[in-house]
Amino acid sequence: MKSRILVLALATLLAATPSAPASVTAPGGGATPGVVKPDLVITGIAKMGTAVFVFVQNQGVAASPACKLWTKVAVYAPDPPELALTTDIPALAPGKKAMCIVPFGGLTQQPNPHLDITSRADSTGIVVESNELNNSKTVLL
Repeated sequence: MKSRILVLALATLLAATPSAPASVTAPGGGATPGVVKPDLVITGIAKMGTAVFVFVQNQGVAASPACKLWTKVAVYAPDPPELALTTDIPALAPGKKAMCIVPFGGLTQQPNPHLDITSRADSTGIVVESNELNNSKTVLL
């Protein structure tokens, strides 16, 4: 029952994220007329079982090519283990979203884990974006 509720919550989170804006935002904050670029952002991070689900959206006004998603999970414990993995983000049209599944095995299954999860879209820097400063998100679970 818990997994069904979490799957429904994940689907709701993926569907509820806003679509692409009407203008492009530059790293300094202002709109940049005439510049057509993608803008990848992490809209949510969740954990279910041994996997971490990372939701990525292209909030830019141009399509984004396929790229990489880097995700690190650290467990707060007396001797904190951590693990970082890279997975694929598919090409995304403006306003489109993707759910990336990152399998972390037993690291996320420790008893009462307090997890520090950080993800970065376009971790290899191949996508030229309208805002390169909003590609990362960290959550504590």
